[in-house]
Amino acid sequence: MTTRVDDAVAIRDHVVSLARSDGTWVINAGLPELVWRRARWVARFSSSAELVGPSTGKNSSPNRLVIADRDRVIFRVEWSLGGPIRVMIFDRGAWEGKLLALPCEI
Repeated sequence: MTTRVDDAVAIRDHVVSLARSDGTWVINAGLPELVWRRARWVARFSSSAELVGPSTGKNSSPNRLVIADRDRVIFRVEWSLGGPIRVMIFDRGAWEGKLLALPCEI
Protein backbone atom coordinates (compact mmCIF):
# COMPACT_ATOMS: atom_id res chain seq x y z
CA MET A 1 0.00 0.00 0.00
CA THR A 2 1.35 3.40 -0.96
CA THR A 3 1.08 6.55 1.10
CA ARG A 4 -0.29 9.93 0.07
CA VAL A 5 3.27 11.21 -0.30
CA ASP A 6 4.29 8.19 -2.42
CA ASP A 7 1.33 8.85 -4.71
CA ALA A 8 2.19 12.55 -4.89
CA VAL A 9 5.79 11.75 -5.84
CA ALA A 10 4.61 9.39 -8.61
CA ILE A 11 2.28 12.06 -10.01
CA ARG A 12 4.95 14.75 -9.75
CA ASP A 13 7.57 12.65 -11.52
CA HIS A 14 5.20 11.60 -14.31
CA VAL A 15 3.78 15.06 -14.95
CA VAL A 16 7.19 16.74 -14.89
CA SER A 17 8.30 14.17 -17.49
CA LEU A 18 5.19 14.91 -19.58
CA ALA A 19 5.89 18.64 -19.33
CA ARG A 20 9.53 18.22 -20.32
CA SER A 21 8.60 16.16 -23.36
CA ASP A 22 5.55 18.10 -24.52
CA GLY A 23 5.39 21.37 -22.59
CA THR A 24 6.00 24.98 -23.52
CA TRP A 25 8.24 27.46 -21.73
CA VAL A 26 6.53 30.71 -20.78
CA ILE A 27 7.52 33.68 -18.64
CA ASN A 28 5.31 34.13 -15.58
CA ALA A 29 6.03 37.04 -13.23
CA GLY A 30 9.47 37.38 -14.81
CA LEU A 31 10.43 33.73 -14.25
CA PRO A 32 10.39 30.80 -16.66
CA GLU A 33 7.70 28.21 -16.15
CA LEU A 34 7.12 24.98 -18.06
CA VAL A 35 3.44 24.61 -18.97
CA TRP A 36 1.85 21.37 -20.13
CA ARG A 37 -1.74 21.14 -21.37
CA ARG A 38 -3.81 18.09 -22.17
CA ALA A 39 -7.61 17.88 -22.39
CA ARG A 40 -8.94 19.53 -19.24
CA TRP A 41 -5.62 19.63 -17.35
CA VAL A 42 -2.97 22.31 -17.13
CA ALA A 43 0.27 21.65 -15.26
CA ARG A 44 2.75 24.38 -14.37
CA PHE A 45 6.27 23.43 -13.31
CA SER A 46 8.73 26.00 -12.02
CA SER A 47 12.21 25.41 -10.71
CA SER A 48 15.04 27.74 -9.87
CA ALA A 49 17.35 24.86 -10.85
CA GLU A 50 16.11 25.35 -14.42
CA LEU A 51 17.62 28.84 -14.21
CA VAL A 52 21.01 28.21 -12.63
CA GLY A 53 21.48 24.48 -13.09
CA PRO A 54 21.22 21.80 -10.42
CA SER A 55 24.99 21.42 -10.05
CA THR A 56 25.51 24.96 -8.72
CA GLY A 57 23.69 24.39 -5.44
CA LYS A 58 22.04 27.82 -5.74
CA ASN A 59 18.45 26.59 -5.51
CA SER A 60 17.01 29.23 -3.19
CA SER A 61 13.32 28.80 -4.00
CA PRO A 62 11.49 25.49 -4.07
CA ASN A 63 10.57 23.56 -7.15
CA ARG A 64 6.83 23.73 -7.65
CA LEU A 65 4.26 21.73 -9.60
CA VAL A 66 0.64 22.85 -9.82
CA ILE A 67 -2.02 20.87 -11.69
CA ALA A 68 -5.42 22.35 -12.47
CA ASP A 69 -8.52 20.63 -13.77
CA ARG A 70 -10.06 23.40 -15.81
CA ASP A 71 -9.93 26.33 -13.34
CA ARG A 72 -9.69 24.32 -10.10
CA VAL A 73 -6.31 23.46 -8.58
CA ILE A 74 -6.31 19.75 -7.73
CA PHE A 75 -2.63 19.21 -6.97
CA ARG A 76 0.23 21.34 -5.68
CA VAL A 77 3.57 20.20 -4.37
CA GLU A 78 6.85 21.90 -3.55
CA TRP A 79 10.28 20.40 -2.99
CA SER A 80 13.94 21.31 -2.85
CA LEU A 81 16.61 19.31 -4.61
CA GLY A 82 17.54 16.48 -2.29
CA GLY A 83 14.85 17.49 0.19
CA PRO A 84 11.42 16.20 1.14
CA ILE A 85 8.31 16.86 -0.90
CA ARG A 86 5.68 19.12 0.62
CA VAL A 87 2.15 18.19 -0.45
CA MET A 88 0.06 21.34 -0.27
CA ILE A 89 -3.03 20.36 -2.30
CA PHE A 90 -3.96 16.81 -3.31
CA ASP A 91 -7.62 16.45 -4.23
CA ARG A 92 -7.83 12.68 -4.67
CA GLY A 93 -9.94 11.27 -7.50
CA ALA A 94 -10.18 9.36 -10.77
CA TRP A 95 -7.99 11.99 -12.45
CA GLU A 96 -4.90 10.42 -10.81
CA GLY A 97 -5.15 7.14 -12.72
CA LYS A 98 -6.09 8.87 -15.96
CA LEU A 99 -3.11 11.20 -15.73
CA LEU A 100 -0.66 8.46 -14.79
CA ALA A 101 -1.90 6.36 -17.75
CA LEU A 102 -0.81 9.02 -20.26
CA PRO A 103 2.30 7.93 -22.15
CA CYS A 104 5.42 10.03 -21.84
CA GLU A 105 7.64 10.40 -24.89
CA ILE A 106 11.09 11.65 -24.00
